[in-house]
Amino acid sequence: MSPEEEQIQKIIRLKRYETPPEGYFDDFLTEFQKRRDEESRPEAPTVGFVGKFTAWFRGAGTGQFVLAGGVAYAALIVVVLMWPKGPENRLNNREPVIFQPKPVQVIPAPQPKPKDPPEKF
Repeated sequence: MSPEEEQIQKIIRLKRYETPPEGYFDDFLTEFQKRRDEESRPEAPTVGFVGKFTAWFRGAGTGQFVLAGGVAYAALIVVVLMWPKGPENRLNNREPVIFQPKPVQVIPAPQPKPKDPPEKF
């Protein structure tokens, strides 16, 4: 058995003798309900993006919605203005695009030189 496994077994043996303090199980339900009520209040600190997002909407007034709409509209305008402009994207150019291949210059392959006929004796 490895030393790590021996340490784990020792810890488990020690945990057998641990017991909760007196009244732990009696007060568990009231303590649980108290903590749940504290977390459900709007004053409770929120954690993470989702918590902050929901807290923002809980206290949202009309000003925040107008601000959010203005930011969304500005982002849309930026996207429209930054869109690439080319002949294929113009609305006024309704003529079909004709693709004509460029002429290709064909270079003939070099021909081998004819061999001299063999000499007859």
